[in-house]
Amino acid sequence: MPELNEEQKMILATVRKIAREVVKQRAANCLDKFHQQTCL
Repeated sequence: MPELNEEQKMILATVRKIAREVVKQRAANCLDKFHQQTCL
């Protein structure tokens, strides 16, 4: 595995951050739908 340069490390960190946010959003959306179904 070659050593990553600073730019690649930054890109990787950004991608990971975005991925975590997407997962959180999906989880929140699932919970919202679940609550809507239980409330109806």
